Amino acid sequence: MKIITLTLLLFAATVTLKAQLGGAILKSPEKVMPNIKKIAVLDFEGDNGKQAADLLITQFMDNTRGTRYYYSDALGLYDGWRQSKIYQQGTSSAIHSIVERSELEKVLSEQRLSSSKLITDAEATKAGKILGVDAILSGTSKKNEYSSSQDGCSLRQVKIILTLKILDPNTGQVLGITTVEKISENKECKGGAQMAFTDLADAAMKNATKALADYISPYYVYYNTNLKKIKVKEEKDKAKKAQDLLENGDAHGAYSLYKDIYDRDAYNAEALYNMSQILILYGNYDLAVELLGKASEIDDKTYGPELNAAKAWQEEKKKLEQLGVAPQSVSFSGNNSGSSTNKLTTRGGKGDRYDVHKEANASSEVTTKVPGNTPFDIVEIKGEWILIKLLGGKQGYISKDNVKL
Repeated sequence: MKIITLTLLLFAATVTLKAQLGGAILKSPEKVMPNIKKIAVLDFEGDNGKQAADLLITQFMDNTRGTRYYYSDALGLYDGWRQSKIYQQGTSSAIHSIVERSELEKVLSEQRLSSSKLITDAEATKAGKILGVDAILSGTSKKNEYSSSQDGCSLRQVKIILTLKILDPNTGQVLGITTVEKISENKECKGGAQMAFTDLADAAMKNATKALADYISPYYVYYNTNLKKIKVKEEKDKAKKAQDLLENGDAHGAYSLYKDIYDRDAYNAEALYNMSQILILYGNYDLAVELLGKASEIDDKTYGPELNAAKAWQEEKKKLEQLGVAPQSVSFSGNNSGSSTNKLTTRGGKGDRYDVHKEANASSEVTTKVPGNTPFDIVEIKGEWILIKLLGGKQGYISKDNVKL
Protein backbone atom coordinates (compact mmCIF):
# COMPACT_ATOMS: atom_id res chain seq x y z
CA MET A 1 0.00 0.00 0.00
CA LYS A 2 1.30 3.42 -0.92
CA ILE A 3 0.89 5.98 1.87
CA ILE A 4 1.06 9.56 0.66
CA THR A 5 0.51 12.38 3.16
CA LEU A 6 -1.12 15.55 1.90
CA THR A 7 1.35 18.45 2.03
CA LEU A 8 1.38 21.94 0.63
CA LEU A 9 4.49 22.60 -1.39
CA LEU A 10 6.08 25.98 -0.82
CA PHE A 11 7.93 27.38 -3.81
CA ALA A 12 9.36 30.54 -2.24
CA ALA A 13 12.86 29.32 -3.10
CA THR A 14 12.07 29.55 -6.81
CA VAL A 15 11.82 33.35 -6.67
CA THR A 16 14.68 34.20 -4.32
CA LEU A 17 17.24 34.34 -7.12
CA LYS A 18 16.90 36.91 -9.85
CA ALA A 19 16.06 35.78 -13.37
CA GLN A 20 15.30 32.16 -12.57
CA LEU A 21 13.19 30.34 -15.12
CA GLY A 22 10.71 27.68 -14.05
CA GLY A 23 7.74 25.89 -15.49
CA ALA A 24 5.80 22.64 -15.78
CA ILE A 25 7.31 19.62 -17.51
CA LEU A 26 5.50 16.36 -18.26
CA LYS A 27 6.29 13.18 -16.35
CA SER A 28 5.24 9.67 -17.32
CA PRO A 29 2.79 7.71 -15.15
CA GLU A 30 3.86 4.87 -12.90
CA LYS A 31 1.99 2.42 -15.14
CA VAL A 32 2.66 3.05 -18.84
CA MET A 33 -0.10 1.38 -20.87
CA PRO A 34 0.02 2.67 -24.46
CA ASN A 35 -2.81 0.43 -25.68
CA ILE A 36 -5.34 1.78 -23.18
CA LYS A 37 -7.00 4.81 -24.73
CA LYS A 38 -10.76 4.43 -24.17
CA ILE A 39 -11.85 3.77 -20.59
CA ALA A 40 -14.98 3.47 -18.47
CA VAL A 41 -14.95 4.49 -14.80
CA LEU A 42 -17.35 2.81 -12.37
CA ASP A 43 -18.61 4.28 -9.11
CA PHE A 44 -16.29 3.19 -6.31
CA GLU A 45 -17.59 0.92 -3.57
CA GLY A 46 -17.72 2.42 -0.09
CA ASP A 47 -17.73 5.95 1.35
CA ASN A 48 -18.45 8.70 -1.19
CA GLY A 49 -17.89 6.22 -4.03
CA LYS A 50 -19.71 8.25 -6.68
CA GLN A 51 -17.74 11.38 -5.73
CA ALA A 52 -14.48 9.43 -6.08
CA ALA A 53 -15.42 8.26 -9.58
CA ASP A 54 -16.61 11.70 -10.68
CA LEU A 55 -13.46 13.42 -9.44
CA LEU A 56 -11.26 10.76 -11.05
CA ILE A 57 -12.96 11.40 -14.40
CA THR A 58 -12.38 15.14 -13.92
CA GLN A 59 -8.69 14.46 -13.30
CA PHE A 60 -8.41 12.38 -16.47
CA MET A 61 -9.98 15.18 -18.52
CA ASP A 62 -7.57 17.86 -17.20
CA ASN A 63 -4.91 18.37 -19.89
CA THR A 64 -2.75 20.48 -17.54
CA ARG A 65 -2.96 18.31 -14.42
CA GLY A 66 -0.21 19.16 -11.95
CA THR A 67 0.53 22.68 -13.22
CA ARG A 68 -1.14 24.37 -10.24
CA TYR A 69 1.04 24.72 -7.15
CA TYR A 70 0.83 26.38 -3.76
CA TYR A 71 3.06 29.42 -3.42
CA SER A 72 4.01 31.50 -0.38
CA ASP A 73 6.66 34.20 -0.64
CA ALA A 74 9.32 34.81 2.00
CA LEU A 75 7.70 38.06 3.21
CA GLY A 76 4.24 36.61 3.52
CA LEU A 77 2.86 39.06 0.98
CA TYR A 78 1.38 36.34 -1.19
CA ASP A 79 -0.20 33.08 -0.17
CA GLY A 80 -2.24 31.04 -2.63
CA TRP A 81 -2.36 28.93 -5.77
CA ARG A 82 -0.46 29.69 -8.96
CA GLN A 83 -0.33 28.16 -12.42
CA SER A 84 2.97 26.98 -13.86
CA LYS A 85 3.69 27.83 -17.48
CA ILE A 86 4.09 24.94 -19.92
CA TYR A 87 7.01 25.47 -22.32
CA GLN A 88 6.94 21.95 -23.76
CA GLN A 89 5.04 21.77 -27.04
CA GLY A 90 2.87 18.77 -27.89
CA THR A 91 2.43 17.59 -24.29
CA SER A 92 -0.80 16.89 -22.42
CA SER A 93 -1.86 15.07 -19.27
CA ALA A 94 -5.19 14.01 -20.84
CA ILE A 95 -4.59 10.88 -22.92
CA HIS A 96 -7.80 8.91 -22.36
CA SER A 97 -11.28 9.19 -23.81
CA ILE A 98 -13.99 8.52 -21.23
CA VAL A 99 -17.15 6.51 -21.86
CA GLU A 100 -20.16 8.31 -20.43
CA ARG A 101 -21.68 6.46 -17.49
CA SER A 102 -25.08 6.72 -19.19
CA GLU A 103 -23.74 4.68 -22.13
CA LEU A 104 -22.49 1.98 -19.77
CA GLU A 105 -25.79 1.89 -17.90
CA LYS A 106 -27.72 1.74 -21.19
CA VAL A 107 -25.79 -1.32 -22.34
CA LEU A 108 -26.27 -2.97 -18.95
CA SER A 109 -30.00 -2.32 -19.16
CA GLU A 110 -30.28 -3.63 -22.73
CA GLN A 111 -28.31 -6.75 -21.85
CA ARG A 112 -30.14 -7.09 -18.52
CA LEU A 113 -26.81 -7.57 -16.80
CA SER A 114 -27.65 -5.67 -13.63
CA SER A 115 -30.68 -4.69 -11.59
CA SER A 116 -28.72 -3.15 -8.72
CA LYS A 117 -27.39 0.38 -8.50
CA LEU A 118 -23.78 -0.76 -8.05
CA ILE A 119 -22.26 -2.39 -11.12
CA THR A 120 -20.05 -5.40 -10.46
CA ASP A 121 -16.67 -5.88 -12.16
CA ALA A 122 -17.98 -8.91 -14.06
CA GLU A 123 -20.97 -7.00 -15.39
CA ALA A 124 -18.83 -3.99 -16.26
CA THR A 125 -16.31 -6.05 -18.25
CA LYS A 126 -19.14 -7.55 -20.33
CA ALA A 127 -20.60 -4.11 -21.01
CA GLY A 128 -17.14 -2.69 -21.65
CA LYS A 129 -16.50 -5.34 -24.28
CA ILE A 130 -19.70 -4.35 -26.06
CA LEU A 131 -18.76 -0.65 -25.91
CA GLY A 132 -15.25 -1.35 -27.20
CA VAL A 133 -13.40 0.14 -24.24
CA ASP A 134 -9.78 -0.75 -23.57
CA ALA A 135 -10.11 -0.86 -19.78
CA ILE A 136 -12.65 -0.74 -16.97
CA LEU A 137 -11.65 1.22 -13.86
CA SER A 138 -13.26 0.27 -10.57
CA GLY A 139 -12.28 0.85 -6.97
CA THR A 140 -13.05 1.17 -3.29
CA SER A 141 -13.25 4.25 -1.10
CA LYS A 142 -12.85 4.54 2.67
CA LYS A 143 -13.06 7.64 4.86
CA ASN A 144 -11.75 7.98 8.42
CA GLU A 145 -12.51 11.02 10.57
CA TYR A 146 -10.51 11.98 13.67
CA SER A 147 -10.71 14.83 16.17
CA SER A 148 -8.85 15.71 19.35
CA SER A 149 -8.26 18.58 21.81
CA GLN A 150 -5.01 19.26 23.63
CA ASP A 151 -3.33 22.30 25.22
CA GLY A 152 -6.11 24.61 24.12
CA CYS A 153 -5.92 23.48 20.48
CA SER A 154 -8.43 21.38 18.61
CA LEU A 155 -7.60 19.16 15.66
CA ARG A 156 -9.80 17.72 12.93
CA GLN A 157 -8.46 15.25 10.43
CA VAL A 158 -9.91 13.25 7.54
CA LYS A 159 -8.11 10.38 5.84
CA ILE A 160 -9.29 9.15 2.45
CA ILE A 161 -8.11 5.72 1.28
CA LEU A 162 -8.74 4.87 -2.37
CA THR A 163 -7.91 1.66 -4.20
CA LEU A 164 -8.01 1.62 -8.01
CA LYS A 165 -8.27 -1.54 -10.10
CA ILE A 166 -7.81 -1.62 -13.88
CA LEU A 167 -9.56 -4.47 -15.69
CA ASP A 168 -9.23 -5.83 -19.21
CA PRO A 169 -12.84 -6.08 -20.52
CA ASN A 170 -11.92 -8.90 -22.90
CA THR A 171 -10.27 -11.23 -20.40
CA GLY A 172 -11.29 -9.86 -16.99
CA GLN A 173 -7.58 -9.77 -16.13
CA VAL A 174 -6.40 -7.18 -13.59
CA LEU A 175 -3.94 -4.96 -15.50
CA GLY A 176 -2.99 -2.81 -12.56
CA ILE A 177 -3.91 -1.99 -8.98
CA THR A 178 -2.83 0.77 -6.61
CA THR A 179 -3.86 2.24 -3.24
CA VAL A 180 -3.31 5.79 -2.04
CA GLU A 181 -4.01 7.60 1.21
CA LYS A 182 -4.49 11.34 1.56
CA ILE A 183 -4.89 13.24 4.82
CA SER A 184 -6.40 16.68 5.19
CA GLU A 185 -6.40 18.36 8.60
CA ASN A 186 -7.23 21.62 10.35
CA LYS A 187 -5.74 22.73 13.66
CA GLU A 188 -7.23 25.69 15.51
CA CYS A 189 -5.63 27.19 18.62
CA LYS A 190 -7.24 30.63 18.77
CA GLY A 191 -10.81 29.66 19.43
CA GLY A 192 -11.90 30.23 15.84
CA ALA A 193 -14.28 28.10 13.84
CA GLN A 194 -12.83 24.88 12.51
CA MET A 195 -13.21 23.57 8.99
CA ALA A 196 -16.12 21.19 8.55
CA PHE A 197 -15.33 17.50 8.15
CA THR A 198 -17.03 17.60 4.74
CA ASP A 199 -14.64 20.32 3.50
CA LEU A 200 -11.63 18.40 4.77
CA ALA A 201 -12.93 15.23 3.12
CA ASP A 202 -13.43 17.05 -0.20
CA ALA A 203 -9.81 18.33 -0.14
CA ALA A 204 -8.40 14.89 0.68
CA MET A 205 -10.60 13.21 -1.93
CA LYS A 206 -9.45 15.62 -4.64
CA ASN A 207 -5.80 14.93 -3.88
CA ALA A 208 -6.39 11.18 -3.67
CA THR A 209 -8.10 11.03 -7.07
CA LYS A 210 -5.26 13.07 -8.59
CA ALA A 211 -2.78 10.49 -7.28
CA LEU A 212 -4.86 7.70 -8.83
CA ALA A 213 -4.98 9.50 -12.19
CA ASP A 214 -1.20 9.95 -12.04
CA TYR A 215 -0.86 6.17 -11.75
CA ILE A 216 -1.89 5.57 -15.38
CA SER A 217 -1.87 9.03 -16.95
CA PRO A 218 1.05 11.49 -17.38
CA TYR A 219 1.14 14.58 -15.21
CA TYR A 220 3.06 17.83 -14.90
CA VAL A 221 5.63 18.64 -12.24
CA TYR A 222 7.25 21.98 -11.50
CA TYR A 223 10.84 22.36 -12.72
CA ASN A 224 13.06 25.20 -11.57
CA THR A 225 16.17 25.77 -13.68
CA ASN A 226 18.32 27.19 -10.85
CA LEU A 227 20.63 28.86 -13.35
CA LYS A 228 24.19 29.47 -12.20
CA LYS A 229 26.09 32.74 -12.13
CA ILE A 230 28.72 33.12 -14.84
CA LYS A 231 32.02 33.60 -12.97
CA VAL A 232 34.21 34.86 -15.83
CA LYS A 233 34.57 38.63 -15.41
CA GLU A 234 34.86 39.29 -19.14
CA GLU A 235 31.40 37.83 -19.66
CA LYS A 236 29.71 39.78 -16.87
CA ASP A 237 27.78 42.13 -19.17
CA LYS A 238 26.59 39.34 -21.46
CA ALA A 239 25.53 37.22 -18.49
CA LYS A 240 23.61 40.18 -17.04
CA LYS A 241 21.84 40.64 -20.36
CA ALA A 242 20.92 36.94 -20.42
CA GLN A 243 19.37 37.36 -16.97
CA ASP A 244 17.40 40.37 -18.15
CA LEU A 245 16.12 38.41 -21.14
CA LEU A 246 14.97 35.59 -18.87
CA GLU A 247 13.14 38.07 -16.66
CA ASN A 248 11.26 39.17 -19.78
CA GLY A 249 10.49 35.58 -20.75
CA ASP A 250 12.94 35.41 -23.66
CA ALA A 251 14.56 32.01 -23.10
CA HIS A 252 15.73 31.78 -26.72
CA GLY A 253 17.63 35.06 -26.45
CA ALA A 254 19.20 34.02 -23.15
CA TYR A 255 20.22 30.67 -24.60
CA SER A 256 21.90 32.42 -27.54
CA LEU A 257 23.94 34.61 -25.16
CA TYR A 258 25.03 31.64 -23.04
CA LYS A 259 25.98 29.87 -26.27
CA ASP A 260 28.11 32.87 -27.28
CA ILE A 261 29.87 32.70 -23.91
CA TYR A 262 30.58 29.01 -24.37
CA ASP A 263 31.78 29.49 -27.95
CA ARG A 264 34.47 31.85 -26.66
CA ASP A 265 35.25 29.80 -23.56
CA ALA A 266 34.97 26.04 -24.08
CA TYR A 267 35.65 25.45 -20.35
CA ASN A 268 32.76 27.55 -19.12
CA ALA A 269 30.74 24.85 -17.35
CA GLU A 270 28.23 27.38 -16.00
CA ALA A 271 27.23 28.43 -19.52
CA LEU A 272 26.84 24.78 -20.55
CA TYR A 273 24.72 24.09 -17.48
CA ASN A 274 22.48 27.12 -18.04
CA MET A 275 21.88 26.12 -21.65
CA SER A 276 21.02 22.59 -20.55
CA GLN A 277 18.45 23.82 -18.03
CA ILE A 278 16.64 25.90 -20.64
CA LEU A 279 16.65 22.88 -22.95
CA ILE A 280 15.18 20.61 -20.24
CA LEU A 281 12.38 23.08 -19.61
CA TYR A 282 11.50 22.90 -23.31
CA GLY A 283 11.88 19.10 -23.51
CA ASN A 284 15.11 19.03 -25.56
CA TYR A 285 16.59 16.31 -23.34
CA ASP A 286 19.03 14.80 -25.84
CA LEU A 287 20.94 18.04 -26.34
CA ALA A 288 20.76 18.80 -22.62
CA VAL A 289 22.47 15.47 -21.90
CA GLU A 290 25.14 16.27 -24.49
CA LEU A 291 25.90 19.65 -22.94
CA LEU A 292 25.89 18.33 -19.38
CA GLY A 293 28.25 15.57 -20.50
CA LYS A 294 30.73 18.29 -21.47
CA ALA A 295 30.12 20.16 -18.21
CA SER A 296 30.72 17.02 -16.16
CA GLU A 297 34.06 16.51 -17.93
CA ILE A 298 35.05 19.92 -16.59
CA ASP A 299 33.57 19.43 -13.07
CA ASP A 300 32.14 15.98 -12.45
CA LYS A 301 31.41 16.60 -8.77
CA THR A 302 29.07 19.49 -9.58
CA TYR A 303 27.61 18.42 -12.91
CA GLY A 304 27.76 14.61 -12.76
CA PRO A 305 24.52 14.43 -10.72
CA GLU A 306 22.92 16.97 -13.08
CA LEU A 307 23.89 14.76 -16.03
CA ASN A 308 22.25 11.74 -14.40
CA ALA A 309 19.09 13.76 -13.73
CA ALA A 310 18.93 14.83 -17.39
CA LYS A 311 19.38 11.21 -18.48
CA ALA A 312 16.41 10.31 -16.29
CA TRP A 313 14.29 12.90 -18.13
CA GLN A 314 15.57 11.43 -21.39
CA GLU A 315 14.10 8.07 -20.31
CA GLU A 316 10.86 9.80 -19.31
CA LYS A 317 10.54 11.13 -22.85
CA LYS A 318 10.82 7.60 -24.27
CA LYS A 319 7.88 6.54 -22.11
CA LEU A 320 5.86 9.59 -23.13
CA GLU A 321 6.54 8.76 -26.79
CA GLN A 322 4.69 5.48 -26.26
CA LEU A 323 1.69 7.51 -25.04
CA GLY A 324 1.87 10.02 -27.91
CA VAL A 325 2.48 13.10 -25.72
CA ALA A 326 6.27 13.48 -25.75
CA PRO A 327 7.55 17.09 -25.98
CA GLN A 328 8.27 18.20 -29.53
CA SER A 329 11.77 19.37 -30.38
CA VAL A 330 12.13 23.15 -30.11
CA SER A 331 15.02 24.67 -32.04
CA PHE A 332 17.43 26.98 -30.22
CA SER A 333 20.00 29.21 -31.88
CA GLY A 334 23.36 27.51 -32.02
CA ASN A 335 22.23 24.01 -31.07
CA ASN A 336 23.37 21.10 -33.15
CA SER A 337 20.41 18.77 -32.89
CA GLY A 338 18.06 18.87 -35.83
CA SER A 339 17.55 21.83 -38.08
CA SER A 340 18.34 25.29 -36.74
CA THR A 341 15.94 28.19 -36.89
CA ASN A 342 15.88 30.09 -40.20
CA LYS A 343 13.84 33.03 -38.97
CA LEU A 344 14.10 35.71 -36.33
CA THR A 345 11.83 38.40 -34.95
CA THR A 346 12.98 41.88 -34.00
CA ARG A 347 12.43 42.93 -30.40
CA GLY A 348 10.04 45.59 -29.16
CA GLY A 349 6.95 46.86 -30.96
CA LYS A 350 6.10 48.13 -34.41
CA GLY A 351 6.98 51.68 -33.37
CA ASP A 352 10.60 50.74 -32.63
CA ARG A 353 13.34 50.92 -35.27
CA TYR A 354 16.65 49.03 -35.42
CA ASP A 355 19.71 49.74 -37.56
CA VAL A 356 20.65 47.34 -40.33
CA HIS A 357 24.31 47.65 -41.39
CA LYS A 358 26.10 46.95 -44.64
CA GLU A 359 28.79 44.94 -42.85
CA ALA A 360 28.87 42.85 -39.66
CA ASN A 361 30.04 45.65 -37.35
CA ALA A 362 28.50 48.66 -35.64
CA SER A 363 30.76 51.19 -37.40
CA SER A 364 29.73 50.13 -40.92
CA GLU A 365 27.15 52.01 -42.99
CA VAL A 366 23.52 51.84 -41.86
CA THR A 367 21.60 50.85 -45.00
CA THR A 368 18.09 50.91 -43.49
CA LYS A 369 16.10 50.70 -40.28
CA VAL A 370 13.62 47.90 -39.59
CA PRO A 371 10.60 47.90 -37.23
CA GLY A 372 10.25 45.89 -34.04
CA ASN A 373 8.11 42.76 -33.70
CA THR A 374 8.73 41.86 -37.35
CA PRO A 375 9.92 38.48 -38.72
CA PHE A 376 12.90 38.23 -41.10
CA ASP A 377 14.60 35.35 -42.89
CA ILE A 378 18.13 34.55 -41.71
CA VAL A 379 20.82 34.26 -44.38
CA GLU A 380 23.87 33.82 -42.16
CA ILE A 381 24.99 34.25 -38.54
CA LYS A 382 28.39 35.84 -37.87
CA GLY A 383 29.06 35.98 -34.15
CA GLU A 384 27.08 38.92 -32.76
CA TRP A 385 25.63 39.83 -36.18
CA ILE A 386 22.96 38.22 -38.34
CA LEU A 387 22.57 38.71 -42.08
CA ILE A 388 18.85 39.04 -42.87
CA LYS A 389 16.73 39.35 -46.00
CA LEU A 390 15.17 42.78 -46.57
CA LEU A 391 12.52 44.10 -48.94
CA GLY A 392 13.41 44.18 -52.63
CA GLY A 393 15.80 41.24 -52.37
CA LYS A 394 18.36 43.25 -50.34
CA GLN A 395 20.32 42.01 -47.34
CA GLY A 396 21.89 43.56 -44.28
CA TYR A 397 23.36 42.83 -40.84
CA ILE A 398 21.43 43.34 -37.61
CA SER A 399 22.81 42.95 -34.10
CA LYS A 400 21.76 39.88 -32.09
CA ASP A 401 20.92 42.31 -29.28
CA ASN A 402 17.97 43.57 -31.30
CA VAL A 403 16.35 40.26 -32.22
CA LYS A 404 14.69 37.16 -30.80
CA LEU A 405 15.81 33.89 -32.36
